Amino acid sequence: MQIGKIIRTYRKKKGMTQEEMANRLGVTTPAVNKWENGVSQPDIGLLAPIARLLGITLDELLSFHEALSNDEINNIIKELDAKHNRKVTSERLRVFYGWAKVNKIRKKEAISVVFENDTQRDEKTMRFINKMMEVVYIRDQTDEEKFGIEKINRMFTEYSVFLSDKRFHGSLELALRSNSEDDRNNVSQEERELIKSKLRDHYLLNHPNYKEPTVQLEF
Repeated sequence: MQIGKIIRTYRKKKGMTQEEMANRLGVTTPAVNKWENGVSQPDIGLLAPIARLLGITLDELLSFHEALSNDEINNIIKELDAKHNRKVTSERLRVFYGWAKVNKIRKKEAISVVFENDTQRDEKTMRFINKMMEVVYIRDQTDEEKFGIEKINRMFTEYSVFLSDKRFHGSLELALRSNSEDDRNNVSQEERELIKSKLRDHYLLNHPNYKEPTVQLEF
């Protein structure tokens, strides 16, 4: 199956429009449309972000049907990266979880997940991160998450899960579940539950009158 068909299939399973997917990846809606129709293919630096957003592994995105060992996956990644004169970075890169700071530019409450794409002075990194979000948890990226990262020309990549998303019906628990599912291929169940707990506790501390809406939690 071509990568465009895989993207379309899993995008629809996640209940996302092409526009929503484009916004979360920082690309245009026509770009997503071209991928899905086989007109063009995503840049190699977007493969890991796309896989995370769709809740699948890189080998699923690249249409490998049989289960692959870690060594086989790493070899495929190296072969693909070599074609682009790139390599998987050995640098320590982090993922920051928290709540986006609402202001004149960022007007909607959202879970914010920010990936480092390069290293710089930690003081400078944290100054930027703290302007964007209320940090509740930090972890290291996996090798799969760092795949193709050298081709990304920005320092950070942010993913947002908006509470106002129509899929969640205003439910904090559905939003937390969606964010946790995005991490299922790279983060253990135990750590995902910890992240979910940290995000929930911070939100409830700042919204003491919040009541979970009566919806069927079937996301």
